[in-house]
Amino acid sequence: MKDRAIKSIEEIYNIRHFSEANIQFGQRVLLRVDFNVPFFIESSEISDFTRIDAVMQTVKTLIELGAKIILISHLGDPKTLSNRKNLSFSRIATHLSLHFYKQLGEEMGFIEDVVGESDSHSINSKISTLFQKYNIVLLENLRFCSGEKSNDIAFANTLSNFASVYINDAFSCMHRKHASIVLLPTLLPSYAGSALWEELTSLELLLNSETMMEYTKSKIAIVGGKKVSTKISVLSALSNKFDYLIIAGAMANTFLRAMNIPIGDSFFEEEMLMVAKNFMIDNKKTKIILPSDVVLSDFKVVDITQNSSLDLCNIVQGKKIYDIGKKTLDIIFNLLKNASLVVWNGPVGYYEHPSFNEGTKAIANYIVNSVHMQQDTKSIIGGGDTIAALSVAGFRKGNFTHVSCGGGAFLEWLTNKNLCGITALRDISWENFLNICS
Repeated sequence: MKDRAIKSIEEIYNIRHFSEANIQFGQRVLLRVDFNVPFFIESSEISDFTRIDAVMQTVKTLIELGAKIILISHLGDPKTLSNRKNLSFSRIATHLSLHFYKQLGEEMGFIEDVVGESDSHSINSKISTLFQKYNIVLLENLRFCSGEKSNDIAFANTLSNFASVYINDAFSCMHRKHASIVLLPTLLPSYAGSALWEELTSLELLLNSETMMEYTKSKIAIVGGKKVSTKISVLSALSNKFDYLIIAGAMANTFLRAMNIPIGDSFFEEEMLMVAKNFMIDNKKTKIILPSDVVLSDFKVVDITQNSSLDLCNIVQGKKIYDIGKKTLDIIFNLLKNASLVVWNGPVGYYEHPSFNEGTKAIANYIVNSVHMQQDTKSIIGGGDTIAALSVAGFRKGNFTHVSCGGGAFLEWLTNKNLCGITALRDISWENFLNICS
């Protein structure tokens, strides 16, 4: 079964699993991971290890082969000096090292020098020194250098000089045209890690066009989040593939406002009102479900008392929408109980505050305890915020058919399987890659 799955992914994407890399003892490997994980600013403790645990199998196998692993990742999007201080991997390096030790019996070294700003020979020398003590070394936040987001070939070249093999195990970043994702793999022999391979295998098994046609009952997509502008292309793609599209979270406010439904002082995107309206008008195939009642607050104090749901027609100015209401949940439950497939990306409320995570928890609980009792129903959860929200609520990876570490990448894959990061893993030069993606 495993051999057939590997062959299938190789044929579909024309990429190679890192088991084909013939790693030699002592060989340096650049492992692109996504350690853009949530942590508490005060204590630096990591609040969700899902993305870290996802790469453990790749790291474990590489260590068993005797490889020296250089972990590269971004952490947030540092745009100011203050953000840069808060988004340095130095904040969480100790906690990461402890986690690696608990999971694999291996500690981790860390280099604070910024690649692209500090002397590369000096960084390389520090890497060599740390490898005398550790098998795993983490470099500083890649986005501290502008060359990462600007997709600069010089920055990619600097990174490529640190190792002789590149492995990408960061599915959640595969849609980003950043140097460590799309240029670096064209400069070194490049492979997919176990987590990336598992993501692609699971998504292909559950969501390829042939499988989609075989689902005998409803196919339901739930999309939350904040902005319509970042997900409108995905919503359009989903509306062509699913029977029901449930739009929730703050992004639902823009659709409600476009339909002249009161939303109080809630967030919405003014520039997307006409787009949202046209989307509702032009959609002919999929039934679109918007909130019919919501949970409101003025959110002036941190300690909020119990909020009750309110019909949309009764919303007044001065109040903001922070969660979906009980009537909306009942509508969603009635749809879910007749589903063959449920795909969910984005919390349906402001889950960070316990007063507004009831909608997200209730849907997750219904999927876990009711939907999964039907053996033929598949559930796919995607996105860092969704995973974090469900983790806070006490749900785990095993509660669902598949949990994708990708948010934007997961949605982009649903829209277009040819993610730029996957294209870059093919055996091509960076000049040819740029021609393909231009």
